[in-house]
Amino acid sequence: PCACIAIDKGWALNCSHAGETVGLARATLVSPSCWPLPDVSKGAVTLCLDAFHIMQSHQQACPHDSLDTLIKKEMHAYEHLYQNCWNPPPFYEGAPGCPPKPADCSQADALGRELRELNCT
Repeated sequence: PCACIAIDKGWALNCSHAGETVGLARATLVSPSCWPLPDVSKGAVTLCLDAFHIMQSHQQACPHDSLDTLIKKEMHAYEHLYQNCWNPPPFYEGAPGCPPKPADCSQADALGRELRELNCT
């Protein structure tokens, strides 16, 4: 899940600052080091992937009005270039209780399956 990537990389999913955070990630992705392809010779692959994951996780998890329409459309231009991370769908009224999030993301696949079944965030 994107949450585990965020923990590993040291960034946070924060919908109240989504526009600013995603704007910075977008600036990285449209730079010559990342677009149209990550520049392997400059070691930009990890930087570009991190920026993509920041954009993707906010686009998936935050309310639709927290991101600019252009950003939502641009996500589709990058999806085929980078490995996706996954966020569970937002909480909905009447959903069953969610299991606790793990401190250790080594069990992320099993947790992801369980969260998808419960529609947990």
